[in-house]
Amino acid sequence: MGNLLTQICQMNAMDGLSDDLVLAICQTDEEALIRCFSEVQPDQQQLIAIRMSDCIRQRKSQSILIVGLAIHLFTLATPEASRRKQIEVMEEETGVKRTQQIRCRNAFLRLGRPLLTDPKLASLFVPEATKRLCEPGTQETATYEALKRARAGEIITIRVADAIIAAHAPPPNVVNNSNRPRRPAVVNAIESVPVDVSATEGGKDDATYRRTREDELDAETMKGVSQRRNELQEKKSSQGQGLGQLVHQDNAVQVFVRSVNPKNDPTTEEIMYAIQQAYKKLCSGHPVQAIVLEPLETYQSGENFHV
Repeated sequence: MGNLLTQICQMNAMDGLSDDLVLAICQTDEEALIRCFSEVQPDQQQLIAIRMSDCIRQRKSQSILIVGLAIHLFTLATPEASRRKQIEVMEEETGVKRTQQIRCRNAFLRLGRPLLTDPKLASLFVPEATKRLCEPGTQETATYEALKRARAGEIITIRVADAIIAAHAPPPNVVNNSNRPRRPAVVNAIESVPVDVSATEGGKDDATYRRTREDELDAETMKGVSQRRNELQEKKSSQGQGLGQLVHQDNAVQVFVRSVNPKNDPTTEEIMYAIQQAYKKLCSGHPVQAIVLEPLETYQSGENFHV
């Protein structure tokens, strides 16, 4: 038992839990393990904690990078599929959710090559810290600093990663143009015109005046869109009214009947007369056998009935 404890304390962080050490632990019953570790000295406790943390950290860091590598290769191999379809297939086959797929792939693209080729360096990165350092919003300079500090022997924990990311974040007043929502061209044109602060209402400063003008322009734009929509709707309605009274409509045709007297709507008798005349004209020019007004019933005699 003392030999087992010695092996754990002396294990190489690079090698982690070797197969022989795992086998030896599994072959030791629980009571024997409890007795063994009850005799651990304070310095040994600290050493074991470090060794176990190194083991977990190394394997998990490399694991997420391997997952990211695999997803990246699958993405490259299936260019004909949409990104959404690629993610759905991988989730169905592996159980790895969409968010984790994206984060693992980003981790590989930014840190995969330096860490997977240097396991000792990978062991100094906490998995979640690796993912945060590789988020799209994180500056690449933050990633470079984390690598530099890890090569100097520092463990990149979540707290360390967050501090590095915050230190390299752009100032709040600096806007990333690639992520900035586009405004209407008229608003951009107004922004380029010099503004006389003294002429603004109530002595407002330049920024306040610009925001007010933008709000007014947005309101005017929406008002114009609404007015144009109403005009088109009225035009469409007037066109329909010019055709007469709609007496039938389905997913194929619309049938209108208009009286010769524009002041009056057609009566029921006039509508029936119009349909009859239209039917006669249709029959005279085309081989129409019947216009079916009601569903045909099935008769045992097999006779044909026409309306």
